[in-house]
Amino acid sequence: MSREATELEASDLQIGEDRYIDCTFCGRTNKMGVSRVSDGVLYNCFSSGCGARGFIPSHPDYDRKLRTMAPRHRRWIGKPEHNTGADWQYFYDHFGLNLKEWDVQTTHKDEYLFPIRTPEGVRVGEVIRQPTWPGCHRKGRPGAPKAQTYIEEFAPRLSWHKGEGNAIVLVEDQVSAEKIKQTTGHTGVALLGNTMDQHAAGVIQAEQAEIVFIWLDADMASQAYLLNAEYGPLFRNCRVVYTDLDPKDLSADEILTQIGD
Repeated sequence: MSREATELEASDLQIGEDRYIDCTFCGRTNKMGVSRVSDGVLYNCFSSGCGARGFIPSHPDYDRKLRTMAPRHRRWIGKPEHNTGADWQYFYDHFGLNLKEWDVQTTHKDEYLFPIRTPEGVRVGEVIRQPTWPGCHRKGRPGAPKAQTYIEEFAPRLSWHKGEGNAIVLVEDQVSAEKIKQTTGHTGVALLGNTMDQHAAGVIQAEQAEIVFIWLDADMASQAYLLNAEYGPLFRNCRVVYTDLDPKDLSADEILTQIGD
């Protein structure tokens, strides 16, 4: 049994459709959920002792390794749903974001599912995010971790929000990265935290941006300067940005004041 068998089982699904099938890894009946999304197939086996899960991209030249989660890391997403008008309005009112430009979904547990993509736009994972922001109409799962990140083993821990500008802005979270992209037209890259390794820095360097901004949350200013000292020399130009609020919580004018247009 293999991932290829899973893809074959899902071959006739249309975008937004899903079904339960016999798990192509453990063989248990009707224990694997497969869902067709815009750029591939999500699959999850929720049988005890298996937990195979992953994403099969439509991109033909991007080989992805199967990753079977240990039981404590298993996460059943269920059928991903597209956002509602209430989500679009909330993200516009709260962050000034147009969700129609961003492939965000929701889970059956009322959480947000944010895709992780490479510079080429290939999906290599997802972040399941609790709706912790003020006034959000979704309830999520009280007491659960704020964010759970699932990413292929070989992929750098970066979520790319590719713009047409000549700058790259490194931030902590995906909402801030998308805010950078939609506000300035530059590329926002979420570190999915506040650290970076040599692999990730090399991927950023390969983009040959004219300038790289490191803009972490206010309580991580010292970490931003450490990253600049370690990896800044790899880039053509690198500068740390510090503000009292996270990028996602600033207005468009405030963001443009920091990094220009």
